[in-house]
Amino acid sequence: MWAYVTGRGRFASNSLVFVISIDIGTTSCVGGFGRFDIDKAAVSCRSTAKFMLTGGFFGPKFDLANDATSTKGIPEMRSYTNPVTGLVVELSELEFAALHDETLLKWEQAKVALDAAKEAEMSLRKLYVALASDPTKQKGTENIALGNGYKAKVVKKINYGWIKGPDEKTDIDAIHDAQDRIESFGNEGAFLADRLFKWSCELSVSEYNKLEPGNPTHAKIKAELDKVVVTTEGAPTLEIVAPKSR
Repeated sequence: MWAYVTGRGRFASNSLVFVISIDIGTTSCVGGFGRFDIDKAAVSCRSTAKFMLTGGFFGPKFDLANDATSTKGIPEMRSYTNPVTGLVVELSELEFAALHDETLLKWEQAKVALDAAKEAEMSLRKLYVALASDPTKQKGTENIALGNGYKAKVVKKINYGWIKGPDEKTDIDAIHDAQDRIESFGNEGAFLADRLFKWSCELSVSEYNKLEPGNPTHAKIKAELDKVVVTTEGAPTLEIVAPKSR
């Protein structure tokens, strides 16, 4: 028998105590953070179940007990700010724990679906372009008649970039050398070099963060930078990291 478990719990020595119920199937079912072999488990189908599990994301052994009141290992906060509405939502301990795991599970499922959809879309896009477009054209726009006035618009592109150094980063020194050589080809060379090479300004955040307010020179530099530096909230990243195998 297999069980898929969702739940928020606490660590008790080498065990993990879950505080919400589980669903058990005779074969396997979708959902939860781990797949567990419970053939030899003593199952109690109540709102809280108590038995040992092996495997899964959280560690080698789990003990689902009826200890639904302990907060060890669970964040003390029981409120969060909704990123869409900006409202603060207050939840009970169990509501917070359940929403935490439900959200993480749904995010993981959505990410898997999104990654698969992106891969499938790209494969199908390239296949259609290979099937329907002119193979002799490497770039440009093609309109392919479909029916009832519809058309498929294909745009082929060639990406241009710069060579990279051994560290796999853009080789700025080699680019500067090429620019210098082009500028040495007289007035026209200098004119064309100015048009061919377009440099963008990028802030070194690490150096910016090293500026010390207590240093008078740093303070003046930061004051000037802050007149032109704009900060915006970036999108957070999220991943589920499996424990390292021992």
